[in-house]
Amino acid sequence: SASCLKLATDKATVTLGTDAGDDFVVTGSSASNALVIEGESGQVGIGCTDPADKLEISEDGGSPRIYISNYDNTEALSGGLFFQKADGSRASQTALDAEAVIGVIAAMGHDGGDLLTTGAKIEFKVADGVTPGSSQVPTNINLHTSHASGDSIAQKMTILHNGNVGIGTALP
Repeated sequence: SASCLKLATDKATVTLGTDAGDDFVVTGSSASNALVIEGESGQVGIGCTDPADKLEISEDGGSPRIYISNYDNTEALSGGLFFQKADGSRASQTALDAEAVIGVIAAMGHDGGDLLTTGAKIEFKVADGVTPGSSQVPTNINLHTSHASGDSIAQKMTILHNGNVGIGTALP
């Protein structure tokens, strides 16, 4: 049996070091898996005990959401979601190559076999044949969807770094 430290109130319990990998666990009076941090992997689960990646937010019978809120009278300030990517390492970053994928927003659903089937995605990708530099990263935005006929996901719309838009073509 693993040793642990447990702090409890009538509203929540915080447990340090319960099972192998679970170094920090918070449970609430109505939420058994409110927060789990796995010490061995660094993965964080909100609403689940076995996060699949760096952060997983899960809810049975509900609609888990992420809110990024900002309350300020300055019009230029807002909440945001940012993707950052560089070649090299965190300590020694270098410019991206052409066609590097900078970030992806994906919608995935259960196909009867597993939950990892991508139905649609928005991809942010460095433009082909263009090298980032001088404080610019020419980026295309690609929209991918899948057909009901069972075809795999494919690019259906593109907004190129030069402003050209293509529907049904990758090179408008």
